[in-house]
Amino acid sequence: MNNFRIRGLQIDLARQYETPQYIRDTIDFAARFGYNSVFLYLEDRIRTKSYPYPPKDESYTPETMKDILAHASKLGIELIPVVSTLGHTERFFKHEEMRHMAEVREGVKGRIGDGWNVFCPTLETTYEFWNRYLAELVEIFPSEYFHVGCDEVWNLGLCSECQKILKGKSVGELFAHHIRRIHQITSKLGKRAMIWDDMLEEYPEALPQIPSDIIQCVWQYDSIADRTRNHFGNRTSDRRLAEYDRLGIEYLICPGARNILNAESLTGYAANFKPIGGIVTRWEGPFLEEEALGSAFGGRLWENPDKDAQEVFDEIVEELLGIKDEILKTALRGVTKSGYCPTEGSIQGLLCGPASAYAHEYHERVALLEEVL
Repeated sequence: MNNFRIRGLQIDLARQYETPQYIRDTIDFAARFGYNSVFLYLEDRIRTKSYPYPPKDESYTPETMKDILAHASKLGIELIPVVSTLGHTERFFKHEEMRHMAEVREGVKGRIGDGWNVFCPTLETTYEFWNRYLAELVEIFPSEYFHVGCDEVWNLGLCSECQKILKGKSVGELFAHHIRRIHQITSKLGKRAMIWDDMLEEYPEALPQIPSDIIQCVWQYDSIADRTRNHFGNRTSDRRLAEYDRLGIEYLICPGARNILNAESLTGYAANFKPIGGIVTRWEGPFLEEEALGSAFGGRLWENPDKDAQEVFDEIVEELLGIKDEILKTALRGVTKSGYCPTEGSIQGLLCGPASAYAHEYHERVALLEEVL
């Protein structure tokens, strides 16, 4: 197994505001279970001079963040900001003062949703804003890394300015243009950029057009790493890691916290390649109540590359749930190795998982059909 340079646990602060104490508790948890970094998924949660619009009770000041950074530093944890700069920017566009930079500012309809979630990549005002705001954030976070998002950008290339540029070009080239502009900003600020790499599934032509020193973050939440599902549920042979190795591009593997088999499968698959680390990603929802096992598992597994995944699982079950009975641990291990593992904390919940690696897909589709019908 690989020795990971970056072992990160992500906390989602954009979908729900969390208290500074909650963030400190998460940092404590990360240090306890083998992580050396915590990724703060922020979107617009930090209020600054150039971006004063978020309500005070729903955002953090630079001073608050610096206090949290001091706590992390004592524990040897690096804090890495994640700020979406293209898609997933709906929080920015809640404010009328920002809407002149949105892709749907002219009243065009979004492909998915209302469209108020993508910055226009052809407007110079977009990059004037990011120049100012990212410079303020860089003053807060000393990490050499800065994650600039760029995932799930479905509403791209819609406005009249983008349409002019797209004559004779692909949307992937427009996507690459944005990455290059943001890379210029982060490089000037002395930071190394990271991005989520999922849009390269949609726009493979963009990869040769973006700087190769950007760290690609390969989020993949399936239980079967080499035949993963894409955004729209189709299974495909995943060749990204091999391609990044061939091109000399550094990358992180990014399983989700809710499915322990996902982390185990993706880590095992990645052992054939050369990732520099990983992020266990958490999106929305309670932390310890729902995702403690999955969050602890990834960090402890990556911290101990010579340990068997089952041994690591047994350790965290005993540590978090107080279960020492070998039969019960074996039963729990069987559930987690056969598919999606609900981790609400109750033993009953842990013992009621699907029976195969594909079974959770069936249950998800049945639930979707019930909603539709």
